[in-house]
Amino acid sequence: TFGCMATAGMAVVSVAKTMMGDVFATALPAIVTGTFTSGYIMAISAANLGGRIGWAMLSDIIGRKHTFTIFAMASVPLYLAIPYCVSEVSANPGVMPLAIFYGSTLAIFSMFGASYSTTPAYEADLFGARNVGAIHGRMLTASTVASIAGPMAITAQRKSAEYSAIQDLASKVDPTAFERLFGAPLSSLDALVESNAISIAQLMT
Repeated sequence: TFGCMATAGMAVVSVAKTMMGDVFATALPAIVTGTFTSGYIMAISAANLGGRIGWAMLSDIIGRKHTFTIFAMASVPLYLAIPYCVSEVSANPGVMPLAIFYGSTLAIFSMFGASYSTTPAYEADLFGARNVGAIHGRMLTASTVASIAGPMAITAQRKSAEYSAIQDLASKVDPTAFERLFGAPLSSLDALVESNAISIAQLMT
């Protein structure tokens, strides 16, 4: 569970700000302004800190096992919501994908921070206080691996979601207008994507 939480958290850390600025600001420029993005970054920090405190307090009430069960069950749909939101807002700009993305990433950051604050106590519950040092060292090694695997996974998902959005938008563009704008026929879409010669923003203009 800790490894999954760390991987998901590291993944979102690596791309959240970029995705808010590149994807949502392009699709919803009237809403996602510079001020909005700055507020989002502050909210991320607050969620991280709040999760370390709030979830730790809750775990004292409901137990560490139940707390980590919540983390494990909630992290999967929250994590998978991110590429969905990117694809949806690109194809059909609206507030709902933004709200889901905002809420999902804050929840992920909350549990990400909580996993670091509650894990030592959970280790003590399971294995005894004298074994916490050795076990937690291994947990931190897993965290190091997660800092590499997480960003790689979310980057791959982001590219897949953006490609799906580009395909959807391109299917709605007049082929003649497409060729005039990009200097290549619509059938060359894959090659244009590979060479970064086409973007969601260009297709939405």
